Amino acid sequence: MTKRRLIVLGVAGLLAATIHGLSAQSPTSPARGTVLMGTVKSSTGQPLEGMTVTARGSNKNIKTTVFTDEQGAYYFPPLAAGSYDVWVQAVGFATDRAAVQLSTNRTQHNVSVNAIEDFSRQLSGAEWLAALPSSTPQDARMKEIFRSNCAGCHAASWVLQNRFDRDGWNKIISNMERVSIQGGGPQEMDRAPQPWLRFNKDELADYLAKVRGPESRMNFKPFPRPKGEAARAVITEYSTGSSEDPTRPVRFDGSDWSQGIPTAYEARGPHDADVDPRGFVWIVYGDDTAPASRTYGRLDPATGEIRDFKITNARGVVQGSHGVKVDPQGRVWFNAGGNLQMVDSKDPALTLTTYVPPREMGTVGGHIQISPQGLVWAASDGGIMFDPATKKFRRFDHPWPGGATYGVGADKDGNGWWAQMGGLPYDELGKADIATGKTYSIPMEPIPGMKELATPADMEFYKVAGSQTNMAPIWAQGPRRMMGDDVGYMWTGNWWGNNIAQVDIKTFKVTYRAYPNKEHMGIYQPVPDKDGNVWVNLMTSDRVARYNPKTDSWTEFLLPNRGTETRHMAVDNFKPQVEGWTPYWRTNQLARIQTRTPQQLQALRDSAGQSVASAR
Repeated sequence: MTKRRLIVLGVAGLLAATIHGLSAQSPTSPARGTVLMGTVKSSTGQPLEGMTVTARGSNKNIKTTVFTDEQGAYYFPPLAAGSYDVWVQAVGFATDRAAVQLSTNRTQHNVSVNAIEDFSRQLSGAEWLAALPSSTPQDARMKEIFRSNCAGCHAASWVLQNRFDRDGWNKIISNMERVSIQGGGPQEMDRAPQPWLRFNKDELADYLAKVRGPESRMNFKPFPRPKGEAARAVITEYSTGSSEDPTRPVRFDGSDWSQGIPTAYEARGPHDADVDPRGFVWIVYGDDTAPASRTYGRLDPATGEIRDFKITNARGVVQGSHGVKVDPQGRVWFNAGGNLQMVDSKDPALTLTTYVPPREMGTVGGHIQISPQGLVWAASDGGIMFDPATKKFRRFDHPWPGGATYGVGADKDGNGWWAQMGGLPYDELGKADIATGKTYSIPMEPIPGMKELATPADMEFYKVAGSQTNMAPIWAQGPRRMMGDDVGYMWTGNWWGNNIAQVDIKTFKVTYRAYPNKEHMGIYQPVPDKDGNVWVNLMTSDRVARYNPKTDSWTEFLLPNRGTETRHMAVDNFKPQVEGWTPYWRTNQLARIQTRTPQQLQALRDSAGQSVASAR
């Protein structure tokens, strides 16, 4: 174990402390500022529900977004007086932008928007995927091959917003055979080609030339706009700054949907985040595949200030991180350099403590979970457990070798779980019984109907190739990340299966809770909250969802950003009203999702009316 003072990066200037009021308060707080409100109508005068309305203070890096109701009306939580950039957008409409000066009481800003014919670049990845033809058995098969080969580490829109002929698509795929799974960096000519892409390359090039060639057309059907509770949401986005230079914002941050999904990674965006008991949000940045200047950071939502820190190895190289979790005592646990790192959020000095596992146990991987007993679990080709009371590690291997572990979890009894997403065998969960030391395997069922689409050659190839984190057989479920609840279930995000698996920790019975939208929404990290709901980020579709097990129903929240590629979900269970948090990996932001009841929204309307009356 080692202790050292943190190195604080000079990014205080990135986000000024003068941030509008929502950052410091709940969306249901009494009015303490200007209420920005108005209506959004079509050019023919029709009120429009579910339109996205965003306000950003001039030269500020925090954005607040609300949505219109069934009358086309919107109401922001109270904002600090000043000048704001306000824009309204939705798929199928031209973006309306205006500079709005907020008064000391209430500001009315009404908008009329025009429909547009070509809205393809406004679409999320899942909407692009939904437009791929699948009416014939061959087209249905190729759509699934594209999904499972080209929409694993990024959204389908990143690929499909481009057009090439067959030769061009063949060159793109040939390049992707020898680059990192993130699609960045130089081509590695000495690297063996990805067997999954090589096996499917010719058919993929033919299919992509057909659906996204120079003259091809696709039939787009936008997903419904938010309504009901989803339209009462307030979403606050905090910029973490460019990873190339944290003192400046990202050049293309996805806030203008007409630009499409940003094509460039500005390297090492926020990957995971979690909230401590004091309300600070702890962030870890990226992995070790690119140059970096920061390892982790802490956001103060009340001011918008982010303090970034770095951990360096013996050669002075900044270490990346991939997973972070805060325990009930406020200790922040994360991985870096193959070790387990900890910062006590209550420590004024924010001293970093490093725990190094014995060499024979391997390294601490990039996914962290905390059991109710305070045990720290990390992924490590199986699971590696750390007991803060004894300062000792224990390692648990999957019952048989060959698989590749992705996520890790902990159940209410303190036992560890992990997801075998890749390798051979794949599509399995593992469980470690800490009392006996035994480990168990729980298999996932194949996605129904997918093996029927496969050819005999497909079946033979995947017997040998197995699966991989971001490329898989079309029938693979792809268990990715997981978390336990206090009832007795583990919840696992099945990435390819488009469902969350509910697993009984005693009987191992698996129940698949399918997402209502049957496209590849990008289900990633399920997180139970204190109200019994399960939140999950939808990576490929720029959305977050909340599942209610009691009613078997879903609520979907639209993120006001394109190309978010969210890699993690967290909930703030410390506040009276649960809040969701998700980091934007590609566009370097953090989003907070707050909800308002009809009564709370009516109180805001009444407050705005009183402000007008008092100003007369």
